[in-house]
Amino acid sequence: MGFSRIGYRLSLFGFGLARKKINRTDKTAKENFVQNYMDYLKISDQAVKEKTGKKWTEWFKVLDTMKAKTLGHTETGRKLRQDHKLSPWWSQVVTVRYEKEKGYWVRSGKDEAK
Repeated sequence: MGFSRIGYRLSLFGFGLARKKINRTDKTAKENFVQNYMDYLKISDQAVKEKTGKKWTEWFKVLDTMKAKTLGHTETGRKLRQDHKLSPWWSQVVTVRYEKEKGYWVRSGKDEAK
């Protein structure tokens, strides 16, 4: 999957910082960014298994077991990197996908889960 300039920033810096790079008056850039971000979340089971060793459902069970919602976004990513040896990029992808699926993902990426 190829990335646009904004998608590339997202892959390097995450949603919050990439979003700040967009000219807020450029509606097309904002729409493209949102679409690229949604594409970023559509990584297939096969692709995630090839890169991480687990399918989405397996990751969701791991995150449920570690009580990711109570840990918050940042700590969840840290635990995935430390305990499961995921790269920073994959820990972000798995964390955001889990949060989106569970319905408590926050656009800013700040720890909002209590």
